[in-house]
This record gives sequence, C-alpha cells and structure tokens, in this order.
Amino acid sequence: MKQNRVYLLSILSSILLIGGGLTGCATTTKEQSQDIQPPIVLDFDTSNMDADTKYWLQQINQFFIADVDSVVTPYTTLLESLNSWPEADFCSQAHQQIIDDTLALNNTSLMAYRVALHCADMASNDEKSQQIKHKIDLISGLLLQSGNGETPLQAIKIRDLYEAQIIFNWVGISVFDMEMVRLANQVVYKVHTMDTLNSKYSVYYVENTEFFARQRNLLIPQNGKSKQLAKIQMESRFQTGSVAAFLWQFGNWLRNDHPELVIQSLESSDNLGAVASVALAYAYLHTQNTDELEFRIDDLLTYSENGFVDASAVFDSICCQPKTLLR
Repeated sequence: MKQNRVYLLSILSSILLIGGGLTGCATTTKEQSQDIQPPIVLDFDTSNMDADTKYWLQQINQFFIADVDSVVTPYTTLLESLNSWPEADFCSQAHQQIIDDTLALNNTSLMAYRVALHCADMASNDEKSQQIKHKIDLISGLLLQSGNGETPLQAIKIRDLYEAQIIFNWVGISVFDMEMVRLANQVVYKVHTMDTLNSKYSVYYVENTEFFARQRNLLIPQNGKSKQLAKIQMESRFQTGSVAAFLWQFGNWLRNDHPELVIQSLESSDNLGAVASVALAYAYLHTQNTDELEFRIDDLLTYSENGFVDASAVFDSICCQPKTLLR
C-alpha cells in the first residue's frame, strides 16, 4: 500500500500539463467551431471489438470533441484541483466529490480513475477496485493502439501528460523523464522509460495536439500538424512552467553553443532528473569545468548503469577529453 501511495504522489507532482489562456492566438468562435466537423482521433476498425471496448472507444472520441465552455474548461479546473489536493485530505468526502465531478465531465479520465483506485484500495473496497482497474485497462489499451510510439510520426495520442505516465506504468513500464520535442510542424513528447520486468531502457513518443487545439477552439488541420499550432503549444508549455518544455530548452541551448545558460539554470538545483543531469554534464564539458563535472559523476554513473543511453554517451565524451575525469 505504501508503494501505491508513493506512486500516486509521483503522478500528482509530475509535469504540469494544462496552461491558461493565450492571447493573440488564431481561435475560432463558438459558432465557427460548431460548424467544423473535427476528425475522429481514434479511428479504429471496430468490426472485431466487443461491445464494452466499442463503448469506451466512443467515449474517448466524444471527449476529444467535447464542448470547450461546458465540458473541457471545467474539467481542466477539476484536474488542477486533483493535482494540488492536500495529501492529508486524500480520499476525504470532499476529495471524492472532486473525483466524481471530474468523471462526470470525462468518464475516460485516467487521472481521476487512478486516484479513485487509490481511494478504493485504501478503503479495501475490492469490488470497486476491480471495476476501476477494468476501465483503466480498456482506456489505456485503446490509447496505446493510437500509435506504436517508436518515432515522433507514430506518437501515441493522449489528452494530457498525466496519461502518458499512467498508461505506461499500468503495463509495467516506469516513466523516469519526459521532454518536449519540437518538429517543424508539430510538438511531441519524448518519454524515457524502464521496463520493470527486464530493466530495459526504451524511448516512446506521445502527443496531444488534437486535444490541446480543442481546449482553445483552435482550428485543427486535417493531418493534425501546423507550424502555428506547434508554436502556440510551445508557448503554452513555457507559460505553465512545464518541465518537459524546459528540458527541450536546455538541449536547445547546448545545440546553439550556450552551455553557460544551462549551468545558470541547473547548477544550484538538487535531485535533478536524468535528462537535466545529462544536459548539465554536457554544459560542464563544453566549458571545461572539470571540478563540477567530477562532482556529478556518481549520478551520471547511476543513470548509465540503469540503462539511460544518454548518460552513457557522456562518459564516451569524457573519455575523449585530453584529461580524463574517471580516476
């Protein structure tokens, strides 16, 4: 039970996912958005699906096109409440009401179901736990079918970044970091994972362009890609303080030969994640700050031993330096 609690809290304190309104964006009016027939996001062949799976597929697609004012906006507010709920009041009557209200607006919300499952387990309500697990199984399975996640072009479709953590954890894959990736006409997220059974490191890609656009009544191109939409999405992530966005920024600074900006941002931080630790190590390498890099070696070694290939690549770079840091 303690492990479930820690896991749940790690979800609730994870990457910020939903930003406030933007100014200067190309939006549609409510009347215009009603005239637009949005594409079906999860357009699957249902001929061999059972009735239960078909129902949840329909519910997922329905929420993708839900009305912004009456459904999406209040749902977003409730998600934020779930995310910031005081630990001491978990599973209280007021907390349960927030969960119920969230599911009333989106009965496919993995975030709400995952919190509800925790509360059912805490109450030893086995019947309710099994019902919730069944729903999470079906919803997660359908979202995972939206792409194989092996490349940005085959990214798995989600509604929010919480879902990325939940669907991977649910199938035994631990998410230890997530960074934004900016393509020419699209924003996707690179998810760094470790298989809990074989300790194999893997990268998957997820994206939530369609739902992000729907949240703001933005016009969605038929292929789901737009340079303007990608720009707005990036701006929103930075406005909300998204960790995934800032991890992209660190990499961008390094690519553009500004390691000092990475150092200024990260050198005083404790408990850096894997991607940020690697970025800081490269920044120290670029500035030949060997003392600080040696101070970070143990963390890098741990990430490398755990299979994080980017951390291993840092050691390859160190070995190519005139003065080795590995004594």
